[in-house]
Amino acid sequence: MASTCLSRFDPKTHERISKLEIDDSKNAPVFWNGYGWLSTAGYHLSGNFITKIDPRTNHVAGQILLPTEHGKTTFSDRGSMPAVLLAGEDSLWSLSEGSSRFSGLLIRRIQLK
Repeated sequence: MASTCLSRFDPKTHERISKLEIDDSKNAPVFWNGYGWLSTAGYHLSGNFITKIDPRTNHVAGQILLPTEHGKTTFSDRGSMPAVLLAGEDSLWSLSEGSSRFSGLLIRRIQLK
């Protein structure tokens, strides 16, 4: 199990102000719409998660489940790989492997409601 440690530093003193560790993450976070977003692995039958982090409180503000493609299982028995996240002006994009060796890349667009 891999974990990601997000830290905030005081720009004047260079001291760490806060630290937040998220388990099952292998990719870099992105910053979009005032929040930090981090992709985390889930269970291979259900999908993986995108975790929303509030930089003002340094706490998890919510999670979005990215279900597996059409309810299929992934070809890996060890779990699904976290999606790679990209931030655009009005959308957060998720790039992940499809549910089988043959389905290729799964691209999802996430917008605020």
